[in-house]
Amino acid sequence: VANRRLRKSSAYRQCQNKLLQDEINAKHARIRILSAQATTTHANLASLVSTLDFIHLKNISDRENSKKLNQHQRVQDRKLFRLNAEQKHSNTIDPNAV
Repeated sequence: VANRRLRKSSAYRQCQNKLLQDEINAKHARIRILSAQATTTHANLASLVSTLDFIHLKNISDRENSKKLNQHQRVQDRKLFRLNAEQKHSNTIDPNAV
């Protein structure tokens, strides 16, 4: 932000919160759609293969998805850690500004 005072303003925070909430809502909607598609796909697969094959394929899928989820979680954790560090840093008082 070019103006540091703007970053601390109520309007700026409200705008940020609105954008974040809209992004969260869009992601939740996307999750609902993808979950429904996954359920349909699992049902279709289960109707095409034997129960034992379906269980085996689902286990493989779950294992691979868990790897991806863990990888994404680590990335998000790092981002949140950096954001928290930046937030703490931006809250410090600049002696030249006093």
